Amino acid sequence: MQKLEERIDDIINEVNSIHNSIVRTNWKDLNREGFVFELETNTQKFKAIFITLEELNRELKLLLERGTPTLDNTLSEISREIVILDANLNMEKTKKLKDHLVNEIQKEEVPELYDSIQRKMTAIILRARNDCGKIKTFLMARNMPFVKKGSTAKLLIELMQKQEEELKLAQEQNLELKRKSFFGAKEEINSAEIEKELHETDKILSESVNEASKSLKTHHAQITYVEGSFAHLKEQIDKVEAQHASFSKKALDLIKDLKKERDFARNIALGVEAETISIKNSYTHQLLGLEKKKNEIEENTRRKYENEMERLRKELMEKTHSLNNLARAIHEQEKEIARLKEKQQN
Repeated sequence: MQKLEERIDDIINEVNSIHNSIVRTNWKDLNREGFVFELETNTQKFKAIFITLEELNRELKLLLERGTPTLDNTLSEISREIVILDANLNMEKTKKLKDHLVNEIQKEEVPELYDSIQRKMTAIILRARNDCGKIKTFLMARNMPFVKKGSTAKLLIELMQKQEEELKLAQEQNLELKRKSFFGAKEEINSAEIEKELHETDKILSESVNEASKSLKTHHAQITYVEGSFAHLKEQIDKVEAQHASFSKKALDLIKDLKKERDFARNIALGVEAETISIKNSYTHQLLGLEKKKNEIEENTRRKYENEMERLRKELMEKTHSLNNLARAIHEQEKEIARLKEKQQN
């Protein structure tokens, strides 16, 4: 068991190292070569920690104890993510730039994709860190002597659960306050619904512009016959195009604000989650440290009491022995006095 406890500390350090490796750089600011380097490096680390956590999970199951935490869900999520990471890595390595695709220049970098992958990897590694913290707490509580368990251990577990609920509530409140502080008094809206509505409206306007453009071409072929109608239609087309351009600009600005809010919320959530895990683990270690000190004080007191009792017992035995010797001496003297009296009388 001691070996398993030492290994969980090493595993937690390894998970923390992977987390630091992922978040040390803002991936959406990288070019394609930088993203490929970061993705390949951290994918290899994900594969290595997957093997380590899988072995740890097997050993935990071999304990055959009720309430033993497992890593099944985390391992399943890491396994799925590794497949996605390998696919993205192969795609980026084999990607070749094309000059044009349907009259549009293909982008070499995709910052949104890079940022999304980084956030996903960060969330998974934080979840793994949290699970490892639970396993360490379980092993430390399991290693506590049976005679020390009972009301104190029960109280410790209840305090840890209460602290975790308070931290979760504080996380939600902190996220809401930061979001309102960052965005001011903006009206609460559903990002997904508004974005969908904007795209649908944009699609309708685009179809209107396309239909109007087709009509314009038809009338242009017959300009000698419908010159007046063409001028009127051209004016309508210009007006629709101006409205569409104005609407598209406003829609894009609003979409950017919505994406900014979404990205901000995700980054804050990840930061708060990491801070919550750190605080919870610190609180757990402090409680277990206090429990250990209490046990040490009890043990020292017990030993001191036993030593004092042994000393008193030996001292009592010595005094008893001395009293017995004194009693025998007195008895002998009394016999001698009696003998002398008897001799004197005779």
